[in-house]
Amino acid sequence: MTKILRASTLSIAIAFGAAGCGDAEVNDSAVAVYPDPYYGYAYYYPADLIYSDPYMVDGWYSYPYYYADTQPLTAPAGSGPGAYLRALASGEELCPGHVDFEPRERDLDCDEEDDQGETRTGASVDFDDCELGDGSVLDGSFEITSERTYSDEDCAPDTIVTVSFTSHYDDLSYTAPDGTRFVVPELRSSGAYTRMLADRPVVVSFTSSGSFEHYDATGELVTEVSIDGSQAAELGASGDDWTYRLYGALLMQDELNGRSLTVAADDLERVEGCCHPTAGTLRISGTGYETASVSYGPECGDATLNGDVVRLRECR
Repeated sequence: MTKILRASTLSIAIAFGAAGCGDAEVNDSAVAVYPDPYYGYAYYYPADLIYSDPYMVDGWYSYPYYYADTQPLTAPAGSGPGAYLRALASGEELCPGHVDFEPRERDLDCDEEDDQGETRTGASVDFDDCELGDGSVLDGSFEITSERTYSDEDCAPDTIVTVSFTSHYDDLSYTAPDGTRFVVPELRSSGAYTRMLADRPVVVSFTSSGSFEHYDATGELVTEVSIDGSQAAELGASGDDWTYRLYGALLMQDELNGRSLTVAADDLERVEGCCHPTAGTLRISGTGYETASVSYGPECGDATLNGDVVRLRECR
């Protein structure tokens, strides 16, 4: 039986890179009337930047809490800008002469009589035409600060550390090797987590508000949305084959098409080395808008839209 995607669903498929599989009909006029932007990227791209914030505001005096034992320091190609921010925070040298990275540190607040060393509390970063190893380019800046409390003054392994942080991304632009460009004109976030002194957190929770733009390889603006909402990142345990999973909902205002939408994630898996989720589901809904369900995986670049196979852009 011939499958026909309704206009709003079909246009999302085009934005994701292809129409449904099989003998689906493609109505060009419907695509022109309903040019939906790539809402998936608007959900997980800013979140991946904010997931880098704890790397910038926490100490490395015990061991790198956010890295699995077998994970290399160098950011894998195809991961996107968040992986490079995390590598920068942990000591990787990126594009010398084109990045100004100023970390801030101070002594631990607990048991100052012992020499416990310093902990990271924040950073300011400015990228100026920073060309990375895979040919991608970063521009723009961000500022991150934090506060922390301790459950006791002993600085023992079972001391509980509570960290809160705020960040401000300003005109951060990432140009992928294929010429696709993603811009965060402004993104403000605040988040918090707890951890044992000698361990990493299990969950990082944060709220964010700002804007997101996506340009195709020809320079045409295909997505322009404002975002606002709360998300949480669940970290994989050391040795797991996944990096983190995203949950939560964002309210999005589509500036190109005048739509107000809610985009919510369920168990959205993000793994270093892939610019897309590799598992989980995004649900996109709004008044007068046909609800869409996008499921990812099992391989990088695999996805379905309401059960129909779609192709995502290559990560390179």
